[in-house]
Amino acid sequence: MLTAIILLPVVGALVLAVIPPDRRLVRAVATVFTLLPLLLGIYLLASFNPGQAGPQFVERVPWIRILNFNVDYYIGVDGLRLPLLLLTLLLKHPEALRLRKRLTQKWASG
Repeated sequence: MLTAIILLPVVGALVLAVIPPDRRLVRAVATVFTLLPLLLGIYLLASFNPGQAGPQFVERVPWIRILNFNVDYYIGVDGLRLPLLLLTLLLKHPEALRLRKRLTQKWASG
């Protein structure tokens, strides 16, 4: 779940890089790829158990196993970081719309 929240905006940026600069299409793609992580974040908030100590929604995957290096992809969210995550996700949508407005003005001018 947290990996999806991280990767959805990256996928959205890649999609925006390859689509034609059509105002409606750019707006739709930016809206989808900023609102989906927000919805996932709201789901995390609704599913969060404040009585449980430690991180929740933990994802842990072995990543690099070379020589004596044991590096894992390890991510989770606790009660302190969940509101910060939600605040970040809330601010992504207006920022994406502001950036879209600047890009469409740039496309219109040249």
